[in-house]
Amino acid sequence: MFRPPELSLYTDSRIFRGFSRVVVRHSLAEIFHDFSLCLPDRRKPGQELPLKMGEFCQLKAGDQLLACGFADYLSQSLGGEGTTLEIYGRSQAADLSDSMPEPLEFPEEQSFRRIAEALLSPFSILLRTDSHADRLKLKQWKSEEGATAEESLRKAAAIGGLLLRGCPDGHLFAGKAPETQKPCGSLVQGKNLISATKSIDYSGLFAVYSVRAHQETEDGLTPVRGEVRAEHPRKGRSLRLFHDGVATKEDCEAMAAWERSSRQAEAFQYSVRVPGWCTEGGRLLECGTFVRLDCERIRTDESLLITEVSFEYSEKEGHTASLELRPAESLQAKPFFPEKQEDIWWE
Repeated sequence: MFRPPELSLYTDSRIFRGFSRVVVRHSLAEIFHDFSLCLPDRRKPGQELPLKMGEFCQLKAGDQLLACGFADYLSQSLGGEGTTLEIYGRSQAADLSDSMPEPLEFPEEQSFRRIAEALLSPFSILLRTDSHADRLKLKQWKSEEGATAEESLRKAAAIGGLLLRGCPDGHLFAGKAPETQKPCGSLVQGKNLISATKSIDYSGLFAVYSVRAHQETEDGLTPVRGEVRAEHPRKGRSLRLFHDGVATKEDCEAMAAWERSSRQAEAFQYSVRVPGWCTEGGRLLECGTFVRLDCERIRTDESLLITEVSFEYSEKEGHTASLELRPAESLQAKPFFPEKQEDIWWE
């Protein structure tokens, strides 16, 4: 891993450098990223704080954007090494998680992009999409009363099996969940791994996965069930779910198969810590990309998806990164079955 260039925090009026501690976290589980910065407080008595609360700022590693957002929190502490300032902030996409806008309704045919842009417009957040998201059309859609903007956006995205993630510039990307691809680098025991942990959690696994629903017949709605089985030492463990809508037996089997495969993938969790912040090509590590983990001690040699990355710096340990890794199947899109097939389509 390459050592990143000097860190700089840019505001409207100033540039800050010389941090004693930095933590920047990006995660596929959240649409915003957050950052925490510590620097010496060199103000003279009576001088104002160097950063206004709520001020927009950008954190860069050389010319690469690491994070940007608003300074939400500031603390001042006095210790053995003098007075320090700690700045905590989140990207502007955090407003989507905090805010409950008025419900929106689109009674006519509409694209996913148009729905998403309507939800994002009050927050000045842009949406980037792949071709799959661009072609998604919904016959009708409405948000729920009391739902946050993020919840409404995720609801619309889930219909088309889209994954939402935040970008370093604070805007959003919507597209198909990442599929196994060429790794951006390798993490090898004895070479560039500080530590690695492999956790296997079987508590969420079952021998039988069953989904019940109702299907339309000439006699009206009748019960229907789809079931799949899995290898499990305790044969009596079963998970039975109910789909609140109309579905066929094949639909129910597809939902049960998704539940099985996603739970099996989520059972394997990897946490690693590496020196530096960059890939072998010199780019910052990024959620949604793959790395090869080769660690004989935990019996792992496979390509895994980066689901969370924390860029960390301290004067004692220098630049390190903590990564959460998962099998790609843990993010596969959940099957969605509208009341009528013509309610959703791709152009």
